[in-house]
Amino acid sequence: MGWSVFGAVDYDFTDALTLRAEARWTDETREPTAFLASGAVSRSAEDSWSLPSWRVNLRYKPAPNWTLYASVADAPKSGDFATGTVRFTDNPTVQVPVFRPYDSEEILAYELGAKAELFGGRVRTEFDVFWYDWKDQVIPNIVDEVDGRSITIPTACETNAGDATVKGAEFS
Repeated sequence: MGWSVFGAVDYDFTDALTLRAEARWTDETREPTAFLASGAVSRSAEDSWSLPSWRVNLRYKPAPNWTLYASVADAPKSGDFATGTVRFTDNPTVQVPVFRPYDSEEILAYELGAKAELFGGRVRTEFDVFWYDWKDQVIPNIVDEVDGRSITIPTACETNAGDATVKGAEFS
């Protein structure tokens, strides 16, 4: 459950040069609940995140069929709970619901690129270089214990893996 608000502003420096600024504020709450076969609640949890994000884009159109652009954006994604049921080795006949919380992740992204339509629009091409600074990246992870207790079958769940940098280029 949550809510968000978004706004964007464009400013034309010239007919060919435009600056766009965007901002979003999101509040999210996650409340996973596990039920027993009888329908009774066996376990629940709750966490919430307030996430501001933004993007600034500068676009230059030197000709009607050409666009050059540069952008920088900050994009967080809320955390959540990795949920499932496990059997602990000290009591393997009972399935137990588990909620493993993980924090939000955030990407600061830089991009430079060009787009063109050539030969009367019959050929469309794009080129982009990017650099992403990723904080608290969320990835699937295989775990063999939960809260210090061994489980009978290792299971996959999301977890924060740390920071990463992604650099690259795309051409199409």
